[in-house]
Amino acid sequence: MVAALAASGVFGADLANWKNLDALKAGDRVGVIQGNQKRLEGRFEAVTDAGITVDSKTIAKDQVVRIYRPDGMNRGTRALIGAAVGAAVGVVITQTAGRRFANEGAKFGGIPDGLSAAGIQLREMPGVC
Repeated sequence: MVAALAASGVFGADLANWKNLDALKAGDRVGVIQGNQKRLEGRFEAVTDAGITVDSKTIAKDQVVRIYRPDGMNRGTRALIGAAVGAAVGVVITQTAGRRFANEGAKFGGIPDGLSAAGIQLREMPGVC
């Protein structure tokens, strides 16, 4: 509910949207973009007609440009997902193209080469390959 409201833009200018913030529970993670383009992310504490309180900092209603709910994934998690997808694609490519071009004279194929194509060097790790 709040995510849909966050996409609509300015809460401070629209009283109906501001009242929808009552659906938030204390402790929910929220982010606030202020009029001076500063961003504050933290735990929601309370909302009043005068403003919103996040991590013991109260921001006046007329200074609030947007309120949003941050997603739970951080940069490290996204990097791991990207590496896993890249490794999977590398293995698929080498298993298909490697078998197709196996008679071309160069050894190409196998899971170690597929991971290498994805940027993961296993050959330097003792006991792996």
